Amino acid sequence: MKTASLSEIKKELYSLDEKEVLDICLRVAKYKKDNKELLNYLLFEASDERFARIVSFYGMITIPEAWRSPTQGEPLGMLI
Repeated sequence: MKTASLSEIKKELYSLDEKEVLDICLRVAKYKKDNKELLNYLLFEASDERFARIVSFYGMITIPEAWRSPTQGEPLGMLI
């Protein structure tokens, strides 16, 4: 399966009604804990611009699975 570009996803989301977008958001949140945590942050805690600055700097929300170890913390967890 080829992943759609961000602009294609944005266009498709705009074509959906409110309930369909809500259903998709809930499905994404149920799929993985990281998705649920990000959605929670964006909905309830992202009122300050610090998150946008951090994410644009790091380019990813979490480190790859292969890099994880007991001594390797998440980059965003160290800054927020």
